Amino acid sequence: MIIRQATIEDTSQIVQLWLGLSEMHAAMEPMWETVGNAEEIHEAHLKTILVKDNYYIVVAEVENSIIGFSTLVLSDRPEVFLIKRTASIHDTFVKPEFRKKGVARKLTEALVSFAKDKGVEMINLSVAVANESGNRFWKEVGFKPTLNYMTKYLD
Repeated sequence: MIIRQATIEDTSQIVQLWLGLSEMHAAMEPMWETVGNAEEIHEAHLKTILVKDNYYIVVAEVENSIIGFSTLVLSDRPEVFLIKRTASIHDTFVKPEFRKKGVARKLTEALVSFAKDKGVEMINLSVAVANESGNRFWKEVGFKPTLNYMTKYLD
């Protein structure tokens, strides 16, 4: 398995994984249901962010096939806070047949290493409450709950 930075050429494979992630989350929570042309929209979005300095996407590759990916977004907090340089992990997903084999851990290690090199002092992420395995994984790799992200659907 190779862990490497994503390229524009990877977008179609990443989008397929992202669709799997979206379907998994949509089964847990309606906010993640997608529009009919989500695949095309997300592919265009990926091509836009892959060239930005504040985004870093890593992929796990086996035999020229991408089996997992994760995205890190760098940001700066207001000057009033002691911790200023932060990052957020977004959209981590590994194909089901490759889970429980250390792929997500290796992706996370690559993001953490990159973040440290960029002077990041804190990484945060959101994980669905209903995603029990996701919550367990993030705690295993050193993340802890610090906020409650709450949603109210309006009629």
